[in-house]
Amino acid sequence: MYKKFLAGAAALVMVMGASVCPAAAVVNNFAVTASADVLKDNGTFYYQIVHGGKSIEILGLVNANASEANIPSKIGDLPVTDIGDNAFYNKDHKTKNYLRSVTIPDTVEIIGESAFAYNQALTKITLPKSVKTIGTSAFEGCSALRSVSLSEGLKTIGDKAFYWCLSLPTLTIPSSVTSIGESVFYNCATYVSDSNFIIKCYSNTEGEFYAFDNYIAYELLAPDKSKSKPVDNGVYNKLFRYKLINGGKEICVTKGRISDSRVEIPEKLFGLPVTEIGYQAFYNADHENSNYLKKVVLPSTIKVIGEAAFADNEALTDINIPKSVKTIGDSAFEVCISMEKINLPEGLRLLTK
Repeated sequence: MYKKFLAGAAALVMVMGASVCPAAAVVNNFAVTASADVLKDNGTFYYQIVHGGKSIEILGLVNANASEANIPSKIGDLPVTDIGDNAFYNKDHKTKNYLRSVTIPDTVEIIGESAFAYNQALTKITLPKSVKTIGTSAFEGCSALRSVSLSEGLKTIGDKAFYWCLSLPTLTIPSSVTSIGESVFYNCATYVSDSNFIIKCYSNTEGEFYAFDNYIAYELLAPDKSKSKPVDNGVYNKLFRYKLINGGKEICVTKGRISDSRVEIPEKLFGLPVTEIGYQAFYNADHENSNYLKKVVLPSTIKVIGEAAFADNEALTDINIPKSVKTIGDSAFEVCISMEKINLPEGLRLLTK
């Protein structure tokens, strides 16, 4: 029926004396626009030849109810390089969830927009080193997805790529990634009991910057990428960066947010006491334009307030210095011009260079 439709459409155009024009075909309940002479199937997949005749783009499954999709590395003599937009999108996800297993070959470079969206029976996906781009909403709504493996070589993760992946507890972002879109991990891990979604990444990479800027808990991995164990200073929560000190028994907050008017440092993070506020931890580098922080609450566990820890917070008026504090570093409250009064505990000493 499908092939007869395309053949009939092509014949009609020829009769009218015009060249073959693009025809809209329905593949797996969505429209694919391709000219009649390029939209093909090999009995398992619909596909078309792309990139000037050099490679193949997969457009969908011939059997929309198939439980697995083992994508080949080649069709004919051409490599499969693209998974097309909506190729495996499950439009009827509320009533039909068949696709459970996907194999992607190491020839694929692009995962298109909504390529696997709402396949709610899919639990695991591995993307090979060849993949450079994950499109917008590529795995959106894959609510049973528990394991995703991304490889070095990946460059771009599009908006909402893992949006509503409710069972996904963690994801490692390769150091090669240079662009991550908006709302990529919204509502991830919601189905995982007592779990908070965690990004695993490398220091000073897009993964770390994205996690911190978007209030996502994350772990820093060891620079030696052959090791999976996080480095000592690599456990972070949504509001604070911090490192382990004193043999891993205590915590130093190394970076905190100043986008709100009030910051409260907890007594413990991950069960360990918070004893130090580190160098420039709450330094307001953009003081000319951003002056949000008005109040800071420190716990009774704090022993050290580091150099320039709260400097240039020009709106700061209220901070308690607990009796536990023994050291305040140089410029700790420099240019805090709104602060009129501060109470210092007995036994305090100034930490200088």
